[in-house]
Amino acid sequence: MSHQDNPEILGEKIIGLGETSMRKNYYPELQRKLLDLQRFKSLTDSINDVLMIFSVEDLVTIDINKYTERVFSIKYEDIVGKSLYEYSQTGFFKFLYENINALLNKILQSDSMVIYYYADDKTLSLEINLKTVNFVDVNYLLLIGRNITQRVKAIRALQESERMYKELVESMPMIFFEIDLDFKIKFTNKYGLQKLGYNLNDLVKINAFDLIVPEEHEKVKINIQRKLNGEMVTPTEYTIKKSDGVLMPVIIESSAVIKDGKVTGLRGFIMDISDRKQLEYERQRISKLDSLSLLTAGIAHDFNNILTVIIGNISLASMIIDGEDKAYKYLQKASNAVNMAKDLTEKLLLFSKGIEPNKKIISTEKIIRETVDLCLYNKTTKCIIDIPEDLVNIDADSVQIGQVFQNLIINAEQAMPKGGTIKITGKNIDLSENNIYNLPKGKYVEITVSDEGIGISKENLQRIFEPYFTTKDKGNGLGLATAYGIIKKHGGFINVTSVVGVGTTFVIYLPSSMS
Repeated sequence: MSHQDNPEILGEKIIGLGETSMRKNYYPELQRKLLDLQRFKSLTDSINDVLMIFSVEDLVTIDINKYTERVFSIKYEDIVGKSLYEYSQTGFFKFLYENINALLNKILQSDSMVIYYYADDKTLSLEINLKTVNFVDVNYLLLIGRNITQRVKAIRALQESERMYKELVESMPMIFFEIDLDFKIKFTNKYGLQKLGYNLNDLVKINAFDLIVPEEHEKVKINIQRKLNGEMVTPTEYTIKKSDGVLMPVIIESSAVIKDGKVTGLRGFIMDISDRKQLEYERQRISKLDSLSLLTAGIAHDFNNILTVIIGNISLASMIIDGEDKAYKYLQKASNAVNMAKDLTEKLLLFSKGIEPNKKIISTEKIIRETVDLCLYNKTTKCIIDIPEDLVNIDADSVQIGQVFQNLIINAEQAMPKGGTIKITGKNIDLSENNIYNLPKGKYVEITVSDEGIGISKENLQRIFEPYFTTKDKGNGLGLATAYGIIKKHGGFINVTSVVGVGTTFVIYLPSSMS
């Protein structure tokens, strides 16, 4: 500011002048200054920002604009000329008073503008710019507050949307992922890490291709290229190899990630369909066994009729031949052989349609322990029975269910020629509708019989319950077929899983006596 604009110098000149001289020489200049001030005031009042001027020395409010009055619902005359302390009881002014000294020190030390942020219960957000200005050798504090309420609301809405999206992604039982164009994994949710068996640090170092089995790599490349070309690609089945080497059938659905108009990668989800595949497999196996049951029932029934005729004729022949006759001895051998054949047909009928069980409420634990005591002779084989005290009873034929456990325990012992441990567990479970075992909804007892034997190959596992199928040198292959028929007749289900070189586990589900 020049000395000509200094009001003090201007005032001294005015005192020494007469009325005429003042009007001639200085009134036009004063009018121009006043006009400039009016223009400046009009300009500041038209700005949609908070504008306040304070004296640095005592924080007296020198001026505010109209927007400040509107935003804080105050009047010009209520605060101008007053110290900030006098109206700093609530809201923004309380905040300003509590922080003003620290802000002033920062401004005076750096001689620069300080930017600060204020938010009041999500109704008002300000970006505050503070700077000192000097006018006529007096320091003033200039405060300009940009109303950023809408911007803050938009940011908060975006943050809330991101939070909800993240919670949704983390809560769903699916693997969510994002990869770049080099197939580097950029993101997966916690469920994905748990399902794949990796921690995040290890997973981000892995190329996504390494998770897909090699024989499906070409299919992956073709589908990704089609997707990047904008073609519609239906969700596709793949096989993923988890960290422990276990294969997991999945369906993958993805879409292109586009940033700044360019495709930067793929984002989507992976659905584990192991249960669905297991359900399909079980239904196919049940359907196959049911078809085999019908065929077996027809053959066994016809064969049983033929055997009845043969047994009848052998009995009649034995009655008319003297006991000392050589032919009588051969007739007895024939009779024994036919009775053995009849016993086999009964087992076939038990597999195919079952013998109606004589059901009674029995203790599951008792029948298991009695069968173990009866069957285990090999001292190198141990049996661990882990059954809770609250295991409910079952409504079953004790002889038939005992036969099932007998077959399973003998099979387990034979699978461990050098000895080992058989583990039998039990628990109460509730099966929901549409379960993978195709059983009615209700309460069941689950019993597992596990061994540490040689295991069963995948090919043989599919035929394990078929009559006359066996991998042993001895045996007729009817033990497990009979077990299958008995459990089915009791309204239950029997399943088997096995890993070669690790062992085999049979799982039985029987309706509890509470059902």
